Amino acid sequence: ETIEFTAGLIGGAVGFAVGGPVLGAITAAMANYASKTDKEIGEVVQAVSKSSIEVYNYLATLDAKYEVLIKAQKSLEDALEKVKSSDKVDPETVKKVETALASTTSKIKEINTEYDIVGAGQTALGVIGDLVEKAVKKAGELNEEYKLTDKAQDALKGAVDKAKAAAK
Repeated sequence: ETIEFTAGLIGGAVGFAVGGPVLGAITAAMANYASKTDKEIGEVVQAVSKSSIEVYNYLATLDAKYEVLIKAQKSLEDALEKVKSSDKVDPETVKKVETALASTTSKIKEINTEYDIVGAGQTALGVIGDLVEKAVKKAGELNEEYKLTDKAQDALKGAVDKAKAAAK
């Protein structure tokens, strides 16, 4: 269900970017439906959705680790300032807080270097971009073959006509 939902979101976003809200709604529904099929387009849409979910989860995990360390660093910096500004400063306490702060700062740099957060994000977005491009091309080919846009427009026009007739 998550993959199908994500397929709908991605399809809707692509459709909205290309043709506005109506095309966004249509492509969201088409992508969601395609993700449920066993045909080639279904596999492509599922692959794009799975990759998007995995990238999101990976980046969320990194963000959580990074956020916790940044909060710890800020807390230690505040504690260090309070200790230094007090009248009776114990040099040993200052040294302990400075050591903890240096360790936290070092860990943040280590995570930045180890996971290359910016580089990983760019790579992930590049992969998603490639998959979305393939999905859009395949959707275009399927649209050419099955005239899906024309069918959707006809169905939408029919619904509007019925609504107009009912409103009279």
